[in-house]
Amino acid sequence: MLLIVGVVFAAIFISKDGPEENKAELALKFEEVASYFEVRDVQRLVVSEAAVSWHLDHISLVIQQIYQTLKKSEVEEYS
Repeated sequence: MLLIVGVVFAAIFISKDGPEENKAELALKFEEVASYFEVRDVQRLVVSEAAVSWHLDHISLVIQQIYQTLKKSEVEEYS
């Protein structure tokens, strides 16, 4: 569920004007992340104690936080 929310926020970000190469690269990364949803219950202790689903959730939360921060930021405050 949170992955879907993250992808929605990503779609909003991708739709903003910007260099086409960056949009394409970002879209590919999100497609890669979405592909891991099929193996969400896999856990490899050599890599992490958490299952893939935990990592997907974390990615989603990070995307949401970045989106919220960008939404609240004031361009005029930065030089």
